[in-house]
Amino acid sequence: PRYNMLRHAGTTYALTQYHQLRPHAATRRVLLQTGRFLQSQVAAAGELPEVLAVWSDPEVNGSDDVRKAKLGGTGLGLVALAGLEPLQPGFTKATTLEQLGNFLLFMQKDDGSFYSMFTLEFPGRDDTWTSLYYPGEVALGLLLLHDVHPDPEWVTGAHEAITYLAQH
Repeated sequence: PRYNMLRHAGTTYALTQYHQLRPHAATRRVLLQTGRFLQSQVAAAGELPEVLAVWSDPEVNGSDDVRKAKLGGTGLGLVALAGLEPLQPGFTKATTLEQLGNFLLFMQKDDGSFYSMFTLEFPGRDDTWTSLYYPGEVALGLLLLHDVHPDPEWVTGAHEAITYLAQH
């Protein structure tokens, strides 16, 4: 009754890595199915233009919490969807991948750290709880996005995230 989109995205990425080592038609079918489900959880981040996030929806995760976009969920979502591109080029629209990257950069602070959660209600971006793992997941997602759609802003965001982690 409880489902975690962040873990879904991470598992999808792990399966893409496995499939690269041991390609199999059944694994490919499962990967495309998990990728489609992940895509179904991608939606606009409110009124923000050209910004999409992977949402943790109470109807999916079985909680009574508000709908939220976790930084790590979108980071790993981007990692997973970019990881599916070699398997099936164009599986996710380029604009979708870029707009997920835009969300990650929107969540990044000037010092390279991040807000960990986003809701459509006040306060929007929230850093009352932080994760040691989310920034690394974001950095990996931005670098994989750069591999698929080169743009220096993805590398800059990843560099700032890793620099912040190294310094703190």
